[in-house]
Amino acid sequence: MGHIRRIVQKVERYQPLLIMHSALAINDIVHTILQHVKSSGTDLINVAMTCSALSGPALDILWSEQSSLSHLVMCLPQDTWEATEERTIKFTREPLPTDWERVRIYASRIRRIVVKKRNYIKIPPRPSGPVLQQLFTLFPPAILFPNLCVLHFDAVSRLPEIRVLSTEAPCLRNLMIRSCQGLSTCRSIISKLPRLNRLCMRGIDMSLMRQSMANIQHSRCLRTLSLNLYGQFDMENQPSGNTPIELKALTHLFLYGARLQHSTSFLLQVSIPHLSTIRIGTARTSASPEEITAFFESLITSCQTFGFLEKLSMIDHVPGHWQDHESQSELHSRIFRPLLQFRRLSTVEFFDIGKFRLDDRFIEDVAVAWPYLRVLKFASEKLSECEVQVAAFPTLTFDATHYPTLPRAQDGTPELWAMQTALSELHVGHSKVSPASQLHLFLAMIFPNLADLSRYQSALSIADGIAWRHLIEDNDDLLRGS
Repeated sequence: MGHIRRIVQKVERYQPLLIMHSALAINDIVHTILQHVKSSGTDLINVAMTCSALSGPALDILWSEQSSLSHLVMCLPQDTWEATEERTIKFTREPLPTDWERVRIYASRIRRIVVKKRNYIKIPPRPSGPVLQQLFTLFPPAILFPNLCVLHFDAVSRLPEIRVLSTEAPCLRNLMIRSCQGLSTCRSIISKLPRLNRLCMRGIDMSLMRQSMANIQHSRCLRTLSLNLYGQFDMENQPSGNTPIELKALTHLFLYGARLQHSTSFLLQVSIPHLSTIRIGTARTSASPEEITAFFESLITSCQTFGFLEKLSMIDHVPGHWQDHESQSELHSRIFRPLLQFRRLSTVEFFDIGKFRLDDRFIEDVAVAWPYLRVLKFASEKLSECEVQVAAFPTLTFDATHYPTLPRAQDGTPELWAMQTALSELHVGHSKVSPASQLHLFLAMIFPNLADLSRYQSALSIADGIAWRHLIEDNDDLLRGS
C-alpha cells in the first residue's frame, strides 16, 4: 500500500548524497540505460535513487502510465490518509501545501491513464469523493495533468471531477470510450480537443449515429476512428435529404458490428475523401453477394475518389463457426471487380466471408489494377471446395493444367504478371497440390518477389501435408539460389 510513498521518500533522501558521472550528462546514454530497465518497476526505482541525472527520466517512465489515481494520492505522507475496510482512501488529517505539491509534481509526469487487465489481488484502494474533490479544487485536471496524451475514459468515469479533463487537455491525442455513460458524456466535447488524432468508441447505436458523429467532423486532427456499431439498421430507407458527415482528416477507419450491414449503413452517411485504411470486423461468418456488393458501393460513395485507399480488410472476428459453413454464399469474381478502381491498394484481405469462386480473368486484371500489391488474401478457416483457378489464393486446388492460363504479353511471353506484381507473401490455406506439379517454379514465374510461402497445418490429409512440405522446401531452395 505504501509502495509509491516509500519510493518517493527514498529518492528524496538519497539523491543529494550521490555524485553524478560525467557520462550521464549525455541524454542518449541515459536513454539507452533506461531502455534496458523500463520493464521492471523495481529497477526503475533503483535507477531513480542513483543520481539526479537519472532520477528525472526514470521517474518519468515509472509514472508515465497509470490505471487510476490511487498511487498519486498515496504519495501523500502516510499520516494524512488511511484505507477503510471498503478499500477507500480517506484523510486522517489535512495535508499541508508542501504535501500537495509533491502530488502535483508526480501527476505532471503522467502521460497515459488507461484501463488495464486487473489483478484483483493487487488492486490499490480507491480515493474517496472528498479526497478527489479537494485534489481538483487545488489543482484543476488540466493543470494537474498537463502532459496527458492518452485517456481511457472508463478508467476515470467514476470521477465526476475529472470528466472535464477531456475539454481542457491540450495534449490529449488518444481517447477511448467503452461505456454508454462515457459516450453520452464525451459526445459534445470531442470537437474541443485540439490535438485529438485517435478516437475509439464502443456502443454506437445506428439509430443515433448522426448525433454521435456530428461533433466528430469538427475534429481537425482526427486521423484514426474505431467504432463498435450495434442496433437496428434500415438499408432500404437510408436518409436521402441529409448531407453526408464529412471527415476530411480521417485516414484510418475500423468498424466492428454483428452484421456487415452495420458498416454499410455507416459509410452511406459519411464522406471520407482521404481514407487510406479500412478494416471491417463482423461477428457473423457469412455475407450474401448482395450485402457485399452494397458494402463496396457504399465504400466507393464514401471515399469519393480512388486515389487514396491502400488497405482493405474484411475479417470475421468470431472464428470457428463450422456449423455456418454450409450456409455461406458463393462469391464470384464479379462481386469484387468494383475494387479494381482503387489503384493504390497494397493490402486486400477477405477472411471467412463466404465461398470464393474466382477466375483467371479476375487475377489478370488484379495484376494490372494493383501494381503496389503486397498482401492478398481470400481465405477461410474452414475446409471447403472453393474454386480459384490461379495460384494466388488460399482456397485453391493446384494442378499443372493451370500453366496455360498464365497471363501473357502481346508477344506471347508470360512476363505481364511478373512485371506488375510485388506480392511477397502467399498463404495457401487448406489447398491441395500435386507432388508432380512443380508448382514452386510456376510461383517463381508469376510472383518474382515471393519470399514467404506458408499453409494451414491440417491432420485431415497426411499426403497433402507431405506434398506441401516438399513444395515449400523446394521453394525455399529456389529462393536461396536466386
